This record gives sequence, structure tokens and C-alpha cells, in this order.
Amino acid sequence: MNIVKKYNLLKKILKQRDIENFALDARILIQYVLKISREDFILKANKQISSADLDILDKLAQRRLQGEPVSKIIGKREFYGLEFQISSETLDPRPDTEILVSTILNNIDFKNDKYEILDLGTGSGCILLSLLHELPNSEGTGIDISKGAIKMAKKNAINLNLSNRLNLINTGWQDFSVQKRYDIIVSNPPYIPTQDIASLSKEVKNFDPNTALDGGVDGLNCYHDLARIIPSFLKEDGMVAIEIGYSQANDVCDIFKRYNFLVKSIEKDLAGYNRCILLEKNNKNK
Repeated sequence: MNIVKKYNLLKKILKQRDIENFALDARILIQYVLKISREDFILKANKQISSADLDILDKLAQRRLQGEPVSKIIGKREFYGLEFQISSETLDPRPDTEILVSTILNNIDFKNDKYEILDLGTGSGCILLSLLHELPNSEGTGIDISKGAIKMAKKNAINLNLSNRLNLINTGWQDFSVQKRYDIIVSNPPYIPTQDIASLSKEVKNFDPNTALDGGVDGLNCYHDLARIIPSFLKEDGMVAIEIGYSQANDVCDIFKRYNFLVKSIEKDLAGYNRCILLEKNNKNK
């Protein structure tokens, strides 16, 4: 069977099972197994696929039919134009989270781009490493309670040639203690209400780590923790970018205001939902 015939067959199978991006998923799986570029996928459409590779494709297709995201199957995902390795111990980076990166970059002074950046709950490192990639004079610290996540972030830092400007620490937020303060703090905390996790798609609830999803009864547990601890890590003129659930803007803003933060802006994601809150210390109230 050649590439184009197998592609059409995979598309049909995935479509019949209501896989949303069936055509894209079919192409990515073929490119992954055959180790070919998108250009070769088109130019070599009539190339025959070996029986061994056909068997592998069928096994991977079955995993996709069970709900496993293509990114988890192939172990990588693009984020902010960069390629990141991911695993079962890391959250699957999503385009909406890129808003945190663009929000920070839109609110800094590039004439003086030597910043100290802290990422609370770094996961694969996609947010922090994207910022370091865009800010070549800056340095970053990423913390995560998951050893597997820290291991993956280290791999991504090496692959992107950023490990010399990155410090990764395997610890929880409450146990993190440093002497210095940071110019920029970012976080994409767990914010799904516990009771809502069961209603999430199979791709999320079965293949993203629960610790990266579960935000407690109302989804706000981590925001209370962050609002309490961030002031001791943030410089007086520093900024904070926090990802939120689409309906949580008012609640999260109220939480941070109680800890003397000023809301600079609320940024929307690609679908038009509130997704990121930009904050700074409200020094006028001191």
C-alpha cells in the first residue's frame, strides 16, 4: 500500500469515530512512522509503505481511536513555533496557553531584555523556554512537583540550546525558597473544578496528568496559593501572567486584589475567552 492510499484509509477510519482533526492526525502519524517531512508526504505520495510500518501505523491508529492525543502518541508538540517533547507526566501544551508568552512579550521593554523569569509549575517548560528563546539575555527558573515533568523540561532545554540559562527545581510551590526576586512570574496552574474533570474529553481526562488539571472544588485552589506566595518572589516593579479558566476572570482577579495586586489587563484566547490575567504589585496602596 502506498502513502496516499494509507492516508485516505486512516482518514476514513478516524472520521468514522468522530476524531475532530482526522485528516491532520492521519498525516502526522504517517509522517512520524515514515520519518518524512510534510513536503515528502506530498511529493512521495505513491511510495510504498513496508508491512512493518503498516503494522506500526495500525497500532498507533488504535491508540488514537482510544482517545490518546496524537501529540502524546508521537511524544512532541509545537508551541510558540518551537518543538517540545511531552509525556504522560506533562500537560499537553495548547495554543491558548501561548497567550501567556505573547502577553509578557507585549508588555516588556526589549531595550533592556535582561530579565529573571520564574515559572511556577513548569511542566514541559514550554512557557518558560519560549520566553527565554525570545529573550536571549534573560534567565529562568522553573519549578514543578513532578520529577517526570522536570526531566522532560530538561530535555527540551537541551534540545533548544537553552539549558545554560535555565534552572529547574523539583519542588512544590509551598517549599520553594530563594534569596532573589524575579522580574517576571508566569504560571498555568490546575484550574478545572474537580467535579468537571469527568466531563472533559478523553484526550484530556485520560492522558493529561490529573495533578495538572484538578483545581479543587471550585477550581480556584491554586490561585489562592499563588496570590499568597508570589509577593515574596516578585520584584517591586515586576509583572505576573497567570492562565485562567474561561469563566474565572472575576474570581481570580478578586483573589489577587486581596493580596494587593493590580490587574493590568485580561487577555483573551483564540476563541475569544478570557485566558490570561496580567498583574503587578499595587504599590500605591502600601
